[in-house]
Amino acid sequence: MISDKNFVDAAEGKTYFILNYGCQMNESDAEHYAGQLEEMGYAKADDFHNADIIVVNTCCVRESAEKRILGKIGELKRVKENQPGIIGYYK
Repeated sequence: MISDKNFVDAAEGKTYFILNYGCQMNESDAEHYAGQLEEMGYAKADDFHNADIIVVNTCCVRESAEKRILGKIGELKRVKENQPGIIGYYK
């Protein structure tokens, strides 16, 4: 449980989106990340274009996952240019 009130206050009204590429273990990881973000007070965004935090979760074992995310990076860069305050995390 996240007990630090500063984290919860900072997340109020903010959203997250998780882009998941890869294996079933990544699905499990994504659910874990979502739970932690929601515990902090973030709500899931319908689309990554509207999110305050974007988590990109890829699988380094499956080459196809890495190739697919390369195409998405350019789109994420444009989102970041339009929303400079957005936070990105790439696993």
